[in-house]
Amino acid sequence: MSFTDTEKASIRTYLGYGSVALDPNNTVDALLNVVTDDGVTQVRDYLAKLESVRGKIFGSAVGTAGIKSADNGGVEFFQGTKLSELKGIARTLIQEIHIVTQIDIREDFFASGGCRAGSILNSGAF
Repeated sequence: MSFTDTEKASIRTYLGYGSVALDPNNTVDALLNVVTDDGVTQVRDYLAKLESVRGKIFGSAVGTAGIKSADNGGVEFFQGTKLSELKGIARTLIQEIHIVTQIDIREDFFASGGCRAGSILNSGAF
């Protein structure tokens, strides 16, 4: 079993590589091509969960997306989930993809601004 091209693109994006060919040796795709069947199943589960969390986070761009209040830099959803908690869950899922694939996290997909992985790792976010 292997990843589809769409799944590979999602994995690259969440790990901070995007779809630009920045890796002249194509190491990211090479590593994705050797993930075990069990690993592919795990990562697919993480991707589905990430899409769900991403929908909750970015859904606010197209409406209220269940937002109860937004003040003092925090967003609270009707279920009591804060935006920072959702981003924390998403970052944990991305870390799990890193563990299964052994592909380094290059950038934080859920950061407010551009942030290199080295900064993320050094700050304790992961």
